[in-house]
Amino acid sequence: MTTTSRRNDELAQAAQLAEANAKWYRQRAEVAEARVVELQSALAAAERERDDANIEAALEQSNARDAWQRAAELEATLAAERDAHQWRPVSTVPLEQEVLLLVCGEVEGPPGHQWICTYDAPFSGWRPIPLPPQEPTQ
Repeated sequence: MTTTSRRNDELAQAAQLAEANAKWYRQRAEVAEARVVELQSALAAAERERDDANIEAALEQSNARDAWQRAAELEATLAAERDAHQWRPVSTVPLEQEVLLLVCGEVEGPPGHQWICTYDAPFSGWRPIPLPPQEPTQ
């Protein structure tokens, strides 16, 4: 074998080796690119999940705030209702049109029997009888 042919063989082997290396690097690059795409997809999904969680948290905070406000309103309404239907001393005068429940001084009759006192009878206290609940409006 001559030097030229040996040189050509070495160059051919070097070319084959370079081609094999290039192929290996291309494959590695393809794997790396696929991994980048996979990670980008996972990142996008995680960001969507985070955004959804933030939206849910904001809604929950808003719902909680609304619930606390509604509870406070209901407590105020209940307190007003209780106050409006408390027993009143005899010294306070009821409104003319109010229907009253009176505590009479001395009432004879079986237990649990309801008696109606007139303004002429002695009584020790009174309170308005609540109106029946209204039908909810839609």
